[in-house]
Amino acid sequence: MGVFRLVLAIIVVLTHTSVPLTGHALSGRLPVSAFYVISGFYMQYIITTKYGGTAHWVRNFYISRAIRLFPLYYLALAATVIYELATHRLYPTNTLMYNRFVFDQGGLVVKSLYAVSNLFIVGQDILRLSVLRPMIGQLDLFVNPDQTTYGINGTELNYLGQSWSLAIEIWFYLLAPWLLRRKIAVLVGAIIAATALRVALMSAGHAGDWRQGADWINAFFPVEIGTFCLGACACRFYLAKFSGESPVGPATTMGYALVAVVIVSCFGFGHTVAPLYPWSYIAVVLIVATSLPWIFNATRKSRLDDMLGELSYPVYISHLFVVGVIKGSVGRESLPYVAVIASLILSAILVRLIDRPLNNFRHRHFGGVTTEKRSAS
Repeated sequence: MGVFRLVLAIIVVLTHTSVPLTGHALSGRLPVSAFYVISGFYMQYIITTKYGGTAHWVRNFYISRAIRLFPLYYLALAATVIYELATHRLYPTNTLMYNRFVFDQGGLVVKSLYAVSNLFIVGQDILRLSVLRPMIGQLDLFVNPDQTTYGINGTELNYLGQSWSLAIEIWFYLLAPWLLRRKIAVLVGAIIAATALRVALMSAGHAGDWRQGADWINAFFPVEIGTFCLGACACRFYLAKFSGESPVGPATTMGYALVAVVIVSCFGFGHTVAPLYPWSYIAVVLIVATSLPWIFNATRKSRLDDMLGELSYPVYISHLFVVGVIKGSVGRESLPYVAVIASLILSAILVRLIDRPLNNFRHRHFGGVTTEKRSAS
């Protein structure tokens, strides 16, 4: 599934550079939720096949997750801060400009959330659903922070605007050692409860247009826990029915066809799928979960797929820094494609010099995967 993950990361890059492929902005929400499904699949896989029954496995699981996420996050964070201080171009966020609001008018809660969310990622999902009133230092939960006119979008207080999704991943990681060892009925119950909450938020008017007010049904962990559990259920299906089978066959072809539907949906979301949002969004997430057992079975021993998958996280975490560096040197129409190429080159360097050595270290000392699909975890 490495190629699939890399394609999803590239779609996020294109989203953040307003790629002019369809005449409409792509949706970055679909690939992010697809990542959640994949994460649920992989976490179920490694907990079942690697960690189960070993001594101190929960501790080792948490350490492995931290080594996977934080070194590249801190590198991208440092590069972004240094770049903004040196150039005053204030891209990809206006975080430095808003520092004075946080420290001059912000209360203890605002200052703490600002510091913790940037240093430890946790809390960035809360800021995404919040608005800071700079004149009084108050942080409000707001249905539609992107459209507010009376304050600062909470996301602007984070230096890496894309890393809010990592905060949601971390909440899932904290629950995974207990949740993913429960009976399938517990996972199904979590899916039903999360879906009911999503529908309730939609019914309360918190969905709206896909470009407005959708964060409560996309970036709210109690809703997205069901997305992770979908991936976990797909993995249990794979382990029960497909493990060890030949990767060639009609079922595998169907899996690739479903992945193609997901990718096309991401590119056409602005004008083809959006009128049916958010029901179409839920349908695409279900398609992702359905495709994973076959895709994983077909690619689980592919070194090429594994190598390409290694690029997905570095591309995701570094691409806004890359865009900030190059945006003044290339034209608007060529920016998306230059950003993708530059992000891939930088990510290849990061994998070679930092990410792969760290992964080898955590695999040796803290487990995390079998010999198959090491980059995925």
